[in-house]
Amino acid sequence: MDIMIAEDSTIQTNHLGDSLLNYLWKSNNEYIGKNTAFIFGNYEPDTLLSFFRNIENLRRKQIENYADMLTNKEKDLLIFQNTARINSFLFYLGRIVKQYPVEHEFYSFIKDIDNNNGLAKTLYINLLYKHEITYLLKNDSIKSNQDFLDYIATETDNPDLSDFLKVKYIEGIISSPDYWPKHEKLLNTKTLKEIVQSEKSNKYFDLIKAPAESFYAAQSGVDAYNFTAERVDSTKIKLSELKGKLVFIDSWATWCGPCLMQRPRVLEMADKYKYQPNVEILRISLDDNRESWIKHLTKNEDLDKSGELYVPNAFDSDFSNNYNVKSLPKYILIDPEGKIINANLGEPSMAIEEMVDHELTKL
Repeated sequence: MDIMIAEDSTIQTNHLGDSLLNYLWKSNNEYIGKNTAFIFGNYEPDTLLSFFRNIENLRRKQIENYADMLTNKEKDLLIFQNTARINSFLFYLGRIVKQYPVEHEFYSFIKDIDNNNGLAKTLYINLLYKHEITYLLKNDSIKSNQDFLDYIATETDNPDLSDFLKVKYIEGIISSPDYWPKHEKLLNTKTLKEIVQSEKSNKYFDLIKAPAESFYAAQSGVDAYNFTAERVDSTKIKLSELKGKLVFIDSWATWCGPCLMQRPRVLEMADKYKYQPNVEILRISLDDNRESWIKHLTKNEDLDKSGELYVPNAFDSDFSNNYNVKSLPKYILIDPEGKIINANLGEPSMAIEEMVDHELTKL
């Protein structure tokens, strides 16, 4: 089988099944791109759902045209993926963009999502979102992370799929908390340790070991990981060198839109505290390469600003692993003794500055 990288960075092969999977992925993006005004406009849910089902039916016909050239497994996967990719976008549209309540008619499509189809592992998030909606239709709120895990198990007759979904749920609320706002606030070190203990017999248990350790390491009151970062001049600095100071960290990257939106406020904080000897405002870049970081600083005349640091290996770095940095920006506050005050601060604001000022009164 020949494997090629196309100009648009998609992986292409001479295998028909792979080509059709690429077609499903690309056509999803193309349809959404061409119909943005309609999709994100104020149209009735039924109209939107009909639009996407028409796309689904059109693509299914394309798959059926090649049915004689596909194995049954390949055809089943393609048909599943065709529907699942549509549903994935519908969940995004309903949960994140429109923020419809769980009882909204928009979510009527979830009744057709099979709770026990093993192929769901290829786009598992759809089932987790379905379970969240049906759970909340029966309960006023998420009672606990463990209760939701129990609900997944109750709703899933397929043992392998149940194990997989539970592990991916745990991993998700740790690694992508923004997608689980009703769940992540319930998670703390105690509850996670109890969950980890209860899932030790789960066949996919190994998938949650690293995220759990990362979560533990980034909790309030824990000794902050003594990371090493590079300055603009390539000299290095360790967190331990700043002991005795209150340290605010902005974890960012030049490719991160939200990071760049908040960066002016972070720089204002740095300017406010630059003559305060007990405060350090660090901007730690997690760019994939140092050159991108230097180029950005040069363009914005930030090269000579103190506090600009770089950590190699981005999300695979020890810094990211120990501070549970799975998305950007991420703001962290460390006390003068080197203990974490908060490793999941909100965006820079007067409230954050008041927190810094309050901590300074303790010195």
